[in-house]
Amino acid sequence: MVMMMKCGAVACCLALLAACVPLAAANQCRIREEAHPHCPPGFMYDQAANKCLKPFRHVPHYYCADQGYAVEGDMCAKNQYADLIKYCRAEYQDATLLSETCLVTVTVPPANSCPPGYRLTEDGSRCFSKCEYSGRIVYCPVKPYCPDGTMDEDTQQCKMFHSHPVDFTCPLGFKICDAKCVLKHYAERLHSCPDGFEFKRGAELPPVLGVGPAEETCIRCDHAPVMYHCNRGDLQWINSKPVCCVSRGCSGGHCGLHRE
Repeated sequence: MVMMMKCGAVACCLALLAACVPLAAANQCRIREEAHPHCPPGFMYDQAANKCLKPFRHVPHYYCADQGYAVEGDMCAKNQYADLIKYCRAEYQDATLLSETCLVTVTVPPANSCPPGYRLTEDGSRCFSKCEYSGRIVYCPVKPYCPDGTMDEDTQQCKMFHSHPVDFTCPLGFKICDAKCVLKHYAERLHSCPDGFEFKRGAELPPVLGVGPAEETCIRCDHAPVMYHCNRGDLQWINSKPVCCVSRGCSGGHCGLHRE
């Protein structure tokens, strides 16, 4: 019975001593400085998560689920084609579409001519010839002609033709692209990564990994424990936090380097 009481007392004292060790260390650490984290070679320190990371990256595979679609930028696209529609501009009034030409007919009054030996009157309505001996004047009708174009026998007007290149348009909803009428249909672009990798955008990753905010990548990370060192003093863990404890005798120099 006495032996059991002695053993119980010893166990109680040991428990109290173990509980008092961190408290004693905290009380003895009068001068505290920040412990500096670092990682093993090849690892990067993520300050926000307090982790050591080694990234492995792979280019994502992009694909389209729907048949006929192809990856185009950040979407899947499929082209629907239609024939170009020829037309003549509104400024070419009453134009006739002939193959690749808009033919515009212009009507102008004819010019008047006279037979040999006759001249036009001042108003241009008749032809006359004056005898130089007697002064007698003889009149005759003018003869209309077309300096340009052809004479319309029914209207006695000159018809001239001007040609202009045709213009092209597309059916409703289509747009001209590379001399074709194209209507684009869009669908969601899908992606996949190798086994063990995860698809991420840079904005979702720690900046220390060096992935741009808009960049997309397949990534996996190895992890390693964070290590700490002290510029001076000794590394101790107080309240589950690394602290550099500087003794008064070491205030002017380097007192220790510990990793954990």
